[in-house]
Amino acid sequence: MTEVRNFRSHYYEKVGFRGVEEKKSLQILLKDDPVDLGRLEVFCVRFPVPVIYRPLLWKLVLGILPPHYSTHEYVWKQRVEQYNDVHHALDVMSIINEDTPTNLVFLKMFLLVEGILPLEDHKVPETDDQRAFVEIASAVMNMFDGEDADLYWITARFYKLCSKYSHNKAMPSIFEAMLKKDDPELYNHLEKIRVLSRLPYNSWFLGVFAGVFPAEVLSRVWDRLIGGACKLLLYVGLALLTSHRNQILTLQRPEPIQQLLAKIQPDRADSIVSKAIEVWEKAGTHLRPEVT
Repeated sequence: MTEVRNFRSHYYEKVGFRGVEEKKSLQILLKDDPVDLGRLEVFCVRFPVPVIYRPLLWKLVLGILPPHYSTHEYVWKQRVEQYNDVHHALDVMSIINEDTPTNLVFLKMFLLVEGILPLEDHKVPETDDQRAFVEIASAVMNMFDGEDADLYWITARFYKLCSKYSHNKAMPSIFEAMLKKDDPELYNHLEKIRVLSRLPYNSWFLGVFAGVFPAEVLSRVWDRLIGGACKLLLYVGLALLTSHRNQILTLQRPEPIQQLLAKIQPDRADSIVSKAIEVWEKAGTHLRPEVT
């Protein structure tokens, strides 16, 4: 009965009819002035975020806009001016031009603002962090409609938020411990063929699955990350791995397994993320992994 209810709820969510009461609750939260950011974060963790409210909700929770509505116009004007100033500076220095991909423009802007743009900028992206930023930027561009300034600020702030999670070096070891407990046969197989340590952890935990899942599915994970639920990433990784269990058990080399997990088609991605969220919820919707 629980499975039927979960399927029905997810179906309503997909077609846009789910959560009338939840939408009303969110509307009430957004009418507060100042907005209670803590309650918005709880909403993100517990309920699906309606597409129409996602841009405003993300901007508030990520600190792009302040909690007081009376200052939104002024603050956003400053954000746009800063975006234009940084973009113009890179253009003048011939670091970007009209042919530079937008996700790469965002990365170079971010690096310049952070004071870490390398002198040999033509090599960017050259680190795992930078490649993760580019993938996140691409996903944000597919997830949101808006001007480039909107997309840049969402990308930059979301990346900085996720960096707090992904730089937890314990994530892979916690993931492996969970896999060993949940599916010892799969764990032993991966360990035997020396693939376990070569799983795409950077794409999963640093890039928060950007480029792995399509944006329309990924948004269901990222909404919860906005609320602070970084432990969900572990469950998404487990669901991704176990969904390919039968194929993986027949493979003996790292490369085919890595290719299998690199990019998931929309129809399969949806069921994987649904399963991950379901198991995470049954486990108690813990926000952060426990380091033992």
